[in-house]
Amino acid sequence: MQKTICNMCGHEFDFWDEEEGFAYNGLLGYGSKYDGSALQLNLCCECMDKIIESCKISPLDEQINVHNPMIDVHTSPALTRIVFTI
Repeated sequence: MQKTICNMCGHEFDFWDEEEGFAYNGLLGYGSKYDGSALQLNLCCECMDKIIESCKISPLDEQINVHNPMIDVHTSPALTRIVFTI
C-alpha cells in the first residue's frame, strides 16, 4: 500500500488523516505563478486545521455541520457537493 504524505508538514498520514482524505487534484490556471501546472495536494488533519484557522474569512459553512442532528448526512445535496469538490 502506498503511503500518503502531507504536502505541508511532510508527515506520513495516520488512520484519521487517511479517513478524512483532505486532497485536491487539479490544474492551476491563470493568475497563479504556477499557471498550467498539475496540483496534487494532500493535507493531514492538523494542517487542514491550520489552513482553516489562518483564513481571514472562514471557509466553513456554518449551516452545514454533520454533528447537527437536523442534517441527514446521507441525503443533504450540499454535503454531497462538498464531498465531490474537496
